[in-house]
Amino acid sequence: MKQKNPLGWSGKFIDYGVKTMLLYLYADNDLGKACKSIAEYYSNYVCSFIGKNLIFMTENSAFETETSTQKSGEVFWHVFTMWKSNYNMPEDEVNSHIKWLESVINKRADAIVSGQHRKSYYKAALLVAALGEVKESLGVQSAKRV
Repeated sequence: MKQKNPLGWSGKFIDYGVKTMLLYLYADNDLGKACKSIAEYYSNYVCSFIGKNLIFMTENSAFETETSTQKSGEVFWHVFTMWKSNYNMPEDEVNSHIKWLESVINKRADAIVSGQHRKSYYKAALLVAALGEVKESLGVQSAKRV
């Protein structure tokens, strides 16, 4: 967040960083459509779990699951939520990150739409929808509709 020079969307860092931050800030257990799409993307392209047997441990039990294409996003989300439960963020930091994400996502959406990059409209829509889902999961009423 403190980076002063633009990191650019042409590389992968900010694209992955924004999407990861959206998932990290998502407060509910069940993902909305946009955040679920991001989780499936991560599962399929970034850290493929497909066809692998994974062992999960909870406080009371351990279980094994085989991942398939249909369940890969769910498995990724389960692993991700277990990871993020170890890294709590204070509420003031959450709000600061939400404001930063709004700024970055709005600039990205404006650049895509004003530049008429029609093949990328879905990318902007996904980020805007995911931000709305995150805000609603944090208690902001009707955030997906704004």
